[in-house]
Amino acid sequence: MSIIKKPILMLLANAAGLYLATIFISGMTVPLDFKNFALVAGALTLINLFLRPIVKLMLIPVIILTLGLGSFIVNAFMLYFLDFLLPAVTIEGFVTLLYVTLILSISNLVIRIFGKIL
Repeated sequence: MSIIKKPILMLLANAAGLYLATIFISGMTVPLDFKNFALVAGALTLINLFLRPIVKLMLIPVIILTLGLGSFIVNAFMLYFLDFLLPAVTIEGFVTLLYVTLILSISNLVIRIFGKIL
């Protein structure tokens, strides 16, 4: 995947996942006006581009021992960090965090598969 294509696809996947999570999960709150929503999706994309690889590198033994489930925990931690970083985003409770992580993981997977087709 090219160096320009990957961040754009990640931004689209994060925006789609955040939008779906905001609509379908009651404990997730993200402002849906364009400016603030784009800020939140962009912040999550930057976190996933720069911070997530470092955290995954540090937690390689945990990811291997849990047969990949540790990667899901890393994704949940990135969402929790986004909630901590931006006051416009609220995730109420651990179960809500897991549901939002699941939706974002599925949207990222779908966009990644679609990006390989293009």
